[in-house]
Amino acid sequence: MSARARLPRLPRLPRRTRWRGPRGQLARRRRVENGLIAAAFLLTQVLTWLVTADWWRRLGSAVLAVLALPVLVTLVLDRRA
Repeated sequence: MSARARLPRLPRLPRRTRWRGPRGQLARRRRVENGLIAAAFLLTQVLTWLVTADWWRRLGSAVLAVLALPVLVTLVLDRRA
């Protein structure tokens, strides 16, 4: 028997792979649309916070924006029509 004790081998982890999202034209278009939606939402919230000092109006604006956002996205970006 050798002076060094052998440790049991641990199972190897799978190789790390790079994850890339979809890279086609439709995926690029969707990313641009999502970016514009997020920018418009943030812009309305920032403007509301700068223009009004009333916390109830700020809260109301945030709630209204969250409720109206899916409707506006469907009306403006729906490609089925």
